[in-house]
Amino acid sequence: MATTQIKDGYNGGSDNQLKINADGSINATTSGSSTITGNVNLNGLNAFATTQYQVSTSAVQISIPSGTSSVSIKAITTSGNLVIIGNSGSVTNAIDGTGNGYFLFNGDSIQIDLTNSASLWVIGTASGQVVGVLFAGG
Repeated sequence: MATTQIKDGYNGGSDNQLKINADGSINATTSGSSTITGNVNLNGLNAFATTQYQVSTSAVQISIPSGTSSVSIKAITTSGNLVIIGNSGSVTNAIDGTGNGYFLFNGDSIQIDLTNSASLWVIGTASGQVVGVLFAGG
């Protein structure tokens, strides 16, 4: 697999620092001769919503509102328990190395940037676990 090294031409192209222009755009040239252009959104997200999900030992889908670009999840679990997140309803609560999800222990949190078409599921190692969810977009 070929790799692409991005340089901005700063210092004659000898470094890899990308400088953000005043209008939020960036200028970059790959080590070949392809040019990459784009804009960086310098504004914060202008909307967010929050909810909580009660989690059991069956996978629950987190409903992602339209316009969401980032989801933060915080686990609120009872002693010795955890929640596991995954990208499909087949996420498991196995914690013996055979599972297929991402563990969150009590107080752990994760932030995920995603598109509206993403699928997000959560399952607990016991009933009565909770996840707090913050959806941000804009």
